[in-house]
Parts: sequence; C-alpha cells; structure tokens
Amino acid sequence: MHPMHPPLFLLALFVGAQATDEPVGRAAHYVIRTSKLEKSVEFFKAVMGMKVIRHEENDKPCPITCNGDSPTAWSKTMIGYETEDKAYAFEVTYNYGVESYAVGTGLASFTVSVDDVQAAATAAGELKYLVRNNKHGQVMVVGPDGYRFQLVAKPSNGRHEPFLGVRLHVSDVEKSKAFYTRLLRMSEVATLSTGTGLDAAVAEEGDAALQYAPGQVNLLLRPTGGSAPKIEQYEGRHAFSMPAATLQAVYKQIEDESPELIVHAIMELEEALGTLFIAIVKDPDGFEICLVSSETFDKAVLSAADWKEPDWTLRGELIATRRAAAVVTKKKAAEAAIVGVFGGGGVSTYVPPSTNSSAAGDGGGGESGGVASLAARVFAVAAHVRSTIKEGEYAKSEGNFIAFGYLFGFLWAFLPLPVLAALLPVVLAVLCFMRKSF
Repeated sequence: MHPMHPPLFLLALFVGAQATDEPVGRAAHYVIRTSKLEKSVEFFKAVMGMKVIRHEENDKPCPITCNGDSPTAWSKTMIGYETEDKAYAFEVTYNYGVESYAVGTGLASFTVSVDDVQAAATAAGELKYLVRNNKHGQVMVVGPDGYRFQLVAKPSNGRHEPFLGVRLHVSDVEKSKAFYTRLLRMSEVATLSTGTGLDAAVAEEGDAALQYAPGQVNLLLRPTGGSAPKIEQYEGRHAFSMPAATLQAVYKQIEDESPELIVHAIMELEEALGTLFIAIVKDPDGFEICLVSSETFDKAVLSAADWKEPDWTLRGELIATRRAAAVVTKKKAAEAAIVGVFGGGGVSTYVPPSTNSSAAGDGGGGESGGVASLAARVFAVAAHVRSTIKEGEYAKSEGNFIAFGYLFGFLWAFLPLPVLAALLPVVLAVLCFMRKSF
C-alpha cells in the first residue's frame, strides 16, 4: 500500500474538473454469496441465459474480505452476458465449509431484462424456486440462497445492458444520495415520484435512482422509514470501476470527511497489465463498495475471461476433502473445550455423583454441591463448544449428536443411578441412531 501523493491528488482534481463525454465511473459487478455453486450456476444459465465468464479457486481467505468474513478457502465465479470490461456481472463467491447465509434486510432485489419473461419464470418454477408477481404484476423470483430477482422484458429503446438495477433498502435516502452523488460522483436520475423518470419496470415510486451514465446499471435506493437495514454477509459488495485519478480523489475525500467509512485502505498493486488501485469503503448504511481503477481492471478482466465453467469433479473432491478436515478440526476443538473444563485428563478424571455417598462436593451424588458442580460443568462445556464451533458449520445430525450429549450429561447429573441404568438402553439406542447419520 502506498500513501496518496499530493501531485496525483491534484491531477485527480484537474481531471475531475474537465468537461468530457466520458462517464466518471461504471457499475462493474455485484458480489453475492452461494452455499451451492452448481445450483447457482444452473439457475443463472437456465432462468436468465447467463454464462460463466471465468472461475478461480483460492486456498486462503481474501485479504480484503472479497469472500466476506469467512476464514476459509473460497472460489469466485464471474457470471453474466459479456466480458466484464464492457458489461455488468455477478461475482458469485463460495466459501468452503459454509452451508448457509443469514439473509439481511438491506439488499432488496436485482432487476434483469430477459428475452421471454414467461419462459424465464417457467424455468425458475421447474427448478423449484419461488415465482410470484409483485404489486405491479412483474415477475419476481427468489433464487439460490434467498436472492430476489425482478424479471422484465428487454426494453424497446435499444438498451444494450441486460442488468437494469440493484435495489437497496436505506434508512435515510437523502443521506445515501449525498454519499453516492457527492463522494462517488454518481448522478441522480429523475424517478417516478417526479413523473418523468425511469420506466416502472425499473424504479417504483419513492425510489431514488442513481447512475454514472445512461444505459448503465441503476442504483435504486428505497427508504425503510428510518429503521436501519440489517447488513449480513448475504448483502455482499458492489464494485465500481473508475479512472485511477478519480478513484484517488474519491478515496482522499472519504478519508478526509468520513474515515469511518473506510473498510480497507487504498492499495496500489503492480500487476502484469499495469498498476491497479483498489479500495474498499462502505456507505452510510454499511453496504460495502469496492473501488477499482479502470485502466488496469478492464484489461485484466478481459484477459482473464475464458468462458469456462468450474471443474465440477475437482470441486467435488475439494469439498469432500475440506469437509473431512473441518470435521476433524471441530472435534478437536470440542475435545479441547471439554479438557479445559474438566481438567488435563478430560472427562475421565471426573467422578460422577454417587447415590451412596453423603460427602458434599464432587462425587457426592445426593448433595446439592455435587449436582450443582456437575451441572455447572456441563453448562460450561456447552458454552465452550458453542463458542468454539461456529454455528451453521456442522451437519444437523452432528449438531443433534452433540446436543444429545448435553442431555445425557444432565440426566447423569440429576437422576439417581438406578433410574439412569433403567433408561440406559433407550439412551444408547437413540445415541446410535443419531451417530449413524454422520
């Protein structure tokens, strides 16, 4: 990373002040998450007629959190209609070991134009995705991982870009508009509320619409009424491409005025095709934005486009290998947590309460001290395991097995041994049934 040089900043101001026909920037792509890449690729191809532009596998997490906050190996699949230097696309990220994502309330929907809306809706229905009409009668599809898509007929005005809009829920429209227009240099488009703007297929009354130039993807801001949208990993990240001088000027202004909106500081990377400037910021509601310098970005993505799908056989092997490694890691973490609670020797060093002992404390089955002590330890184990194993990263059956272990611990703590012995066959039968499934 290199600091901002004053001459470059002055050059940026000079460039920004010149009247040109070139747009200040371009909406390049939107990063979404997937828990099942093959299903996502199938959906985009069958429903919207998109193609895989390129795919890459990464053994380590992205240093600027392109794959979100998951500390895992991950993959990136660019999917769309044309090469990324010319048109918008989706960057579909898959994190190995992550089986689902919590759906936030910030990202509302994507609007995409297709050749035949009814055929696209039928294809989505055949793939078992939810298809419905919104209040204007337009087709809405809930696709993989809960992402929502508004499908409309291709415009008759000769528009080339099939992606029409990205709609976000924002708490304060005026504040968000100020960020995107004043800091990111976007322009506001007249909306339906003024009676002169975008077609109803793209914007609805009350939306604020922003873009860099006519024919590009519209950013649609929908007010929530004051409540802050819940931003999850699901919300992904929006990428904008702009000249390096403009990017540096934008970053400097954000750094000076709102440094809390910087997620990852600007970086100057020497690539094979030139110097790439990249910075990650966020808007007032927390939506992440990637800013990249167009001179090198456009050349790099054009060079990388090979129109090849992922090697599904290799991915199957990677998923199986990494899943097995994750299971081992989680079991070791659980064992370490138990050892930490019960002592260096693990559970075997702890003597269960006895109904024949009158001694207080550990081992005094009938006394409150022994019961309370063991119950406290079981609670502690549960807390340790829960904090060590990330929720959602293990199979349901595995989670059931762990939960059943907690239940058995409580039975052991509170029931007399004769009663526990009588229940043992049932306990073992259920335990074996649950154990068998993973």
